[in-house]
Amino acid sequence: MDTFLHNVRYVIASLFILGLAEANAYADTPIKLVTSHSESRLLDLIREEAGQQGMALQAVFVDQEQLKRELMRTHQLDELPDIVIVPPDLSALAELHIEALPEDWFLQDIAPQITQQLTSVAERRAIPFLVGNQLLQFYNKALVQAPIADWQEIAASYPSPLFSWSYNEMYWFVPFVLSQNIRFLEGGAAHLDTPEMAAALERYRALASGGVVDPNCNYTCSMTRFINGKVPYHINGTWAVDQLKKALGDQLGVALLPSFSGRPMRSYYSAYVILLPAIHRHTEQKLASLKSFVRHLQGQEVQTKLVDYGYQMPINVEARRQFVASQDIIHHIFMQQLDRSVYMPDNIAMLVLWDAMSRGFVRYNSGVLTAPAASRYMERTFARFNR
Repeated sequence: MDTFLHNVRYVIASLFILGLAEANAYADTPIKLVTSHSESRLLDLIREEAGQQGMALQAVFVDQEQLKRELMRTHQLDELPDIVIVPPDLSALAELHIEALPEDWFLQDIAPQITQQLTSVAERRAIPFLVGNQLLQFYNKALVQAPIADWQEIAASYPSPLFSWSYNEMYWFVPFVLSQNIRFLEGGAAHLDTPEMAAALERYRALASGGVVDPNCNYTCSMTRFINGKVPYHINGTWAVDQLKKALGDQLGVALLPSFSGRPMRSYYSAYVILLPAIHRHTEQKLASLKSFVRHLQGQEVQTKLVDYGYQMPINVEARRQFVASQDIIHHIFMQQLDRSVYMPDNIAMLVLWDAMSRGFVRYNSGVLTAPAASRYMERTFARFNR
């Protein structure tokens, strides 16, 4: 048994040792796959496809922040997993020294706009897998008849929260700024110290102080409150559709994010890509197995199944065409909100930007800084740490 399995100090190895995925007896060297995508059915699909291909696969989920740390540690000990499925910003971590793949590892029927958007894919260091993760508005039809079309529809105050979302996470805050057509990151430079950022901070806090949303409710809390019927409206990502459908069934309504006086609210959206960080250490036989499998994951058959396993946009041209042509109302809303959304930059500087925004946001909400001062603080923090 190799050191990857023995090294219980690392989360990835520990999960494999616990037996969350068993290798097939007939395979000499099972493929080790790790993903930070939280939809469990996605892992089920990947395992099923590996089984149908006659491949031994050890596949496990690891929380994204933890995965970043573990990849850095395991890289130092040459214990990287064979396949990693993560957002593209992780593929930009220079310390992994991910090599460019030969062109024949990529299928030719990948939607061309995907390659144009993803730097790591254009450089052939990552293989595209799916697109989505934009935020949507959900509502409980047993409690209300229709979604909120515009924030102006909401009264000045509520005795109890009307909405739930993960208030203190920046992914939920950024649409309040993106609706003003602001780009946070362009050419490596941040645009955080703007009047639009200050106005968004004030507008966002006003929703909390007015009782529209509970600022102390985190992601798990916000999901639980909505599922239990404690609030009629909820904002979450496309990754949550399947879980919410299981919980609410036909009572689940899905809609676009509310607008600001007719100005569409714009979420970030992102992709998941396939990385092969340990390709330099493999035998020819192992490389052939990996190549066959990742090409299979890009194919129409698997990509079509992805739609039903988590409501994400496939990257395969034909599967994508079927998704767009679907009569499913959730697919329709998915596409409308995707068209309004902004692709999250595939840049390592985004890691610094998220941290800088969070620091300024906390200081504003605690009353330490005014909104304009918090915006300046965000930009100065980004400049200090992005050297």
